[in-house]
Amino acid sequence: MDAVDDLAEDLEEERYNPYILSRNLKENDEQGIKETRNYSLFTLNACLAECKAAYDLLEIRRFDGILRNILEEGMAHAQKRVIAGEDE
Repeated sequence: MDAVDDLAEDLEEERYNPYILSRNLKENDEQGIKETRNYSLFTLNACLAECKAAYDLLEIRRFDGILRNILEEGMAHAQKRVIAGEDE
């Protein structure tokens, strides 16, 4: 999620970002940045689904409600915010 969040800044500052390399992005490529944000949603959703599946295998008793809320609500909300390019 951080790589998507920092994408435009990393392009401008010429810093490493896996999406810049894998998608061959160039500075000021607004369309490429938008497409990369949308593309990354698939990866983020797959990772989140794996996290949820792994969490469900655990026998969490303490703080289960909080942790489950983070996985099921908070992470999805953060993903949408980052993909949309919104600031906190």
